[in-house]
Amino acid sequence: MFDIQAERDQLIGTWRSAFQTRWAVRPRACVRALAVPEVEKFGDHFRQIHNIFGWMAGSTAAKRGLCSGAIYRSEDFMKVAQGARNGSCGRGKAFIHLQNVHIEHTIPIAELSRRWTEYRRLNTVDVNDVYAWTLVHSVATAVHHKTEKGGLRHYESRTDAFNSQSRHFGLPFMRYEHMDKPPIIWNVLNGERLDPHSWTFADHFSMIDRLMLEAGGDAVLCSSIQDKARELVASLSFSPLGDLLELPLSSGGRTCT
Repeated sequence: MFDIQAERDQLIGTWRSAFQTRWAVRPRACVRALAVPEVEKFGDHFRQIHNIFGWMAGSTAAKRGLCSGAIYRSEDFMKVAQGARNGSCGRGKAFIHLQNVHIEHTIPIAELSRRWTEYRRLNTVDVNDVYAWTLVHSVATAVHHKTEKGGLRHYESRTDAFNSQSRHFGLPFMRYEHMDKPPIIWNVLNGERLDPHSWTFADHFSMIDRLMLEAGGDAVLCSSIQDKARELVASLSFSPLGDLLELPLSSGGRTCT
């Protein structure tokens, strides 16, 4: 079994810790790099931005590791007690047999890089644009390292969520339908089991918006980022090519009891 309330408390605590670093007004080098035209490779920068929000498996929960900032968590992940979670394989993968948690980039880093390349080509961007675009497009899920990592075949580094010809269009979690046994995923912020057939990017950012509020983010510091992100959601420009259709908010999922 798992304690959804404990997972929610951890999530909010991690984001509260992130806000204490004042990331909105003191952007790190990885954030600044995405806004300058001289930088053309983005993968490591996106990973480092994800670390700010606790979307990483390594390190400790106190340092926003062990996937402690993930809104979306699989049942297998949550069945591992928080104190028993291990997201590091050690130097030279010497302790990979002990690793039991993994952060799955539901929108792969390679896909984010491709999309950001095109978006930046068409738009003049600043640091707030980087944050807003990343928070709208980046979806990360905490999964069990041994039972749920991999298995996506040729979808390991891609998604059809931006492909208007695909039935997975606009639905980031449908990528896991390519697995033999898709993980059962919960949204620990609202306490509901996630329905991959209806959960959209608009739903995702509504959770980011709510999390900023519940984690005590400074309204003035966050407002410009949130406004830009809402413009992205409202204009449905999740794809830099502008080919997404309007995506309604889902009606939610099954409540944990």
